[in-house]
Amino acid sequence: MSKRPIIHLEIPARDPHGTADFYSRLFGWDHQHFDEMEYTNVDTGHISLGILHASDERPGVVSFYVQSQDVAGDLRRIEAMGGQIVVPATKIEGVGIMGWFKDPEGNIIALGDFGDR
Repeated sequence: MSKRPIIHLEIPARDPHGTADFYSRLFGWDHQHFDEMEYTNVDTGHISLGILHASDERPGVVSFYVQSQDVAGDLRRIEAMGGQIVVPATKIEGVGIMGWFKDPEGNIIALGDFGDR
């Protein structure tokens, strides 16, 4: 089995615009805000980074996405190995297919098939 790379990271922020601007000034990363989704996508030059809007009611967690060419199939395998499906394979128009699972320790990890990168 070949190793699969981490293809996307997400971090929570109470001020996504300010956080993206901070990283842009610090590291020179480009970013694009999607206000209707309360989401900011950051181009680090290597791996994509998403900044989610966080609040007391929705604090968020740092998460990462592992590359998958068969999200639904991987989720079935994860479930058979003792993991738990949190969000089944879901198509996000213009982005790709994603799914979330809990590992046996309760950590939530995401799978992503974002097509050719």
